[in-house]
Amino acid sequence: YKNKQELFIAVVDRFWFSTQNPRNKFTETNGTFAEFIDEYVKGVQRTMDMLGKLIGADKVAPEKFSYHAQYFHFLFQVIQYDPDAKEKLHNLVASDYAYWRAAIQSAVQTGELKKDVDVEAVVMFRQVYMGLSFEMAFLGGLDTQLLSKHLHAIYSLLKS
Repeated sequence: YKNKQELFIAVVDRFWFSTQNPRNKFTETNGTFAEFIDEYVKGVQRTMDMLGKLIGADKVAPEKFSYHAQYFHFLFQVIQYDPDAKEKLHNLVASDYAYWRAAIQSAVQTGELKKDVDVEAVVMFRQVYMGLSFEMAFLGGLDTQLLSKHLHAIYSLLKS
């Protein structure tokens, strides 16, 4: 690498963007939408565990920011130092939305979810995950059991 920035970008691409890619983060399921939610939450937990080990989350002083908060801080640094970060993030978010959209469409087609469900509106499942992640980052870290509970609560409102 010619400089520190190139090295930083390569490390971020390998250990952050690759890890956050839905194809790498989540296990495909041909089951129900409820199973999709469970697999999604397991993928979130698996990724948190992997990134926590990578950054040494066990070495973070509890009186300081949690490693979850440091994760968001790091993301802002990525945007600052990687000139292509916004495009990469856009592609990542679009891919994650597509993942949710396909699962919701399938659940509507099979009758698991109500036929009048607006697929574009209910991709908010992902927004619940992101909002809860950000909020809880400053309160000790994302509780994936609570995430699962929230996602299943929304699911129960949409079931046929």
